[in-house]
Amino acid sequence: YIYIKNRVYNASINSTPYEKVFGLPPDISNIKIFGCLVYFENWNKKINKMDPRGTKGVFMGFSDESNNGYRIYSLDSYKIINSRNVVFHEDKFLFKMEQDLINNSKSWIL
Repeated sequence: YIYIKNRVYNASINSTPYEKVFGLPPDISNIKIFGCLVYFENWNKKINKMDPRGTKGVFMGFSDESNNGYRIYSLDSYKIINSRNVVFHEDKFLFKMEQDLINNSKSWIL
């Protein structure tokens, strides 16, 4: 959260906090689309040689524990995982929002 907040424009200081401290515009090339499909490395010791090494998940944000990590919602274990070895598919989303035309309420579908 702080990582993103320091790289977003702040009207009270007329620039980004990162730019005020370092004097350079922030590099935002590593910021990914929230909610996109990701595959992260499977660290389970019980898998055999032919089992898949990647596990499907949803990108939830940046890890608080390390500067290079990502927070991933694992679709296998239904837990938040911190991982550095992640492959992003920013054009694919597992969750989409659908407008219910009958009662005009929003519902989430998988």
